[in-house]
Amino acid sequence: MTIYFVRHGHTEWNGLGKIQGSVNTELSDIGVAQAHALANRLQKTANDLQVGAIYSSPQIRAFHTAEIIAKPLGLSVAPLPGVEEINFGLWEGCTWLELSEQYPTEFLEWTHHRRYYPAPNGESYQQVLERVIPVVSHLSKSHSENIMIVTHGGVMASLKCLIQQAPFEELEKFKVANTEVMPFSLEQLQLAKAYL
Repeated sequence: MTIYFVRHGHTEWNGLGKIQGSVNTELSDIGVAQAHALANRLQKTANDLQVGAIYSSPQIRAFHTAEIIAKPLGLSVAPLPGVEEINFGLWEGCTWLELSEQYPTEFLEWTHHRRYYPAPNGESYQQVLERVIPVVSHLSKSHSENIMIVTHGGVMASLKCLIQQAPFEELEKFKVANTEVMPFSLEQLQLAKAYL
């Protein structure tokens, strides 16, 4: 069984370099076009992918992406609470440059200890993983066919970082593009659970 994680399409805040986190931003025209392009690619490879179900983060940008992907595959989308983007608390709506200027001490601490250090009023990546992995693990037990989960860049990057046992200070190496597809096997999911 393979679990295909997909990052949502482009948003206006992506274009402005703003941190979205828990903010319910919508797809931009670019993001809608990206989702349709991915849907076309997935439709052409549907026999190889053998995806039997599509789930999505309840956040609008992810759910809209999932709906576009699901339609040509003849599938519906089920919301999957627990796979939302990391909550960046007070930092949401800021650019990374603004963070370094407005929250210099907290930002420096987060930069060097980002797996366990949360943004003010937000989550750490460890907390994200502790909610995402159990939800996906439980979901995988109820399916024999491959599944697709439309989620967010922070979720996907932190999963990949954990599985590869890389320092979270190097999380940027695992940055995920809009509508990028990242397959995970059940074995990799078990590794992620073990590394928590």
